Amino acid sequence: MAPRVASVIPLRTEENTEASLRTEVCRSERDIHHRARDSERYRNYRARAAIPLLTRSPGVIRRYSANEATGMSRLILADSQVIFRTGAASILTSESEFLVVAQCANTRRLLPVLDRFPEAIILFASRLTPDPRAVIQRVATAERRSIVVAENGELTEPWFSVGARGAIDRQVSGAALINCVRRVARGERRVQADGMAEKAIRMDEVGSGVCKQLTLTELLVLGQILQGCRNKEIASCLHTTVPRVRSCLRDIYEKTGAADRLELVLFSFQHRELAEAAQSASRFLLVA
Repeated sequence: MAPRVASVIPLRTEENTEASLRTEVCRSERDIHHRARDSERYRNYRARAAIPLLTRSPGVIRRYSANEATGMSRLILADSQVIFRTGAASILTSESEFLVVAQCANTRRLLPVLDRFPEAIILFASRLTPDPRAVIQRVATAERRSIVVAENGELTEPWFSVGARGAIDRQVSGAALINCVRRVARGERRVQADGMAEKAIRMDEVGSGVCKQLTLTELLVLGQILQGCRNKEIASCLHTTVPRVRSCLRDIYEKTGAADRLELVLFSFQHRELAEAAQSASRFLLVA
């Protein structure tokens, strides 16, 4: 027969009383918070059932009733870079005149949204996958307002010629972004974000200066790097040795200020004149 164990009843001291009171207070506060949250959810549910929403599609940042959305400029953001897209949406929705109705990461999700919101202004990336040209063709045929998000150093004139109303770059300030969207919403054409033209000129000057400093061999090496070639492949193509290619690459790093291969590629694509010179030298090598 198992021995009986006497239960130990803790003494009701002052410390135990204070601890139990604190526990009861915490429980009461938690219950009040849960009841308030549940009642708020119920009110929101009733409001959603009574007021027609503008849209329920994924990517919507805020929901407005039909009366609240009257007079607001509807916007669609299409960009594969989530950070830039979210930041632009946050800046634009801080203004009461703009309403972001959808965000899309590719053209496959964007095209159905265009049919749903035919009056919306479209901000789309120039490198939107898989084909940004499909977007601009759809926009141009319907005479819709669109703003292209150009990469740093990219020319905007080709986009204007095929129907884009405005252009910004990825380094655009919040005030310049809002001003560009406002002007496009008013019906203006060929609108560039403030400071974009001056920035492009400065970047071309930097690219031109670096291009003048590079030798022909360095341009040939850079052209091969832009094509994704390794040092061994570059040495074979230039009929030289791998140490010679490495030495040439170090000189290129010093002249461009790049720390590694990736920074060098990004630097080259940001400065159009440098990239074109390197690619032209590479094509000349292939012909020779």
